Amino acid sequence: IVDRLIPEKKKTNEEIALDMREQLEVQLNDLKKDNEKMKEALKLQDTLNDYTLINATVIARNPDTWRDIVTINKGANDGLTPQMSVMSDNGLVGKVLDVNPTSARVALLSNNDNTLVRVAAMIQGEKESIYGTLTGFDHEKNILIMSQIQATQEIKVGDKVVTSGLGGVSPSSLYIGTVEEVAMDRFGLYKEVRIKPAADTNDVRYVTVVKRTSESRTE
Repeated sequence: IVDRLIPEKKKTNEEIALDMREQLEVQLNDLKKDNEKMKEALKLQDTLNDYTLINATVIARNPDTWRDIVTINKGANDGLTPQMSVMSDNGLVGKVLDVNPTSARVALLSNNDNTLVRVAAMIQGEKESIYGTLTGFDHEKNILIMSQIQATQEIKVGDKVVTSGLGGVSPSSLYIGTVEEVAMDRFGLYKEVRIKPAADTNDVRYVTVVKRTSESRTE
């Protein structure tokens, strides 16, 4: 018995045009996102003109470590060193983990290993500045966790959170996000603050590495 070959049904011109239109819409949306990210990078340059800034593009991101690390197209030849602060979307997104001559790996604030990125942070309260450390990330709620805060400190939802510069590596006053929730830790000794991050770690395309200079403030 000879199997009969069933001729493949050819698409009509209308179907082909519809497929092309859908593909073009996908490409257009992607270009719009790229354009928005590039605009944010330009805005960031205007707000950080007191620092040396190195713009870079994300060139690799492993699906297995999507929350943890991205690779950028700038490295030691461009002046990058480990622990430099990395910004995206007008907010802190992580720190340089390691470098080679032409590229670098950036550990994101959303990483699963809390020891990869430790950031000394400061809440800009109405009456005083409140200091603590970013110690984790809630992936279900997309929220940063700040701890080691005295229980008597007054913190309000909406207060801005920035780098304090007390860690000795990051410049001060780099924007991190806003206070979303305040509660006591599980031991009832310190306050734990949950922060809505300014940077979207799920969609990092362009970044700005902030190089600390001798004139940078370290309050």
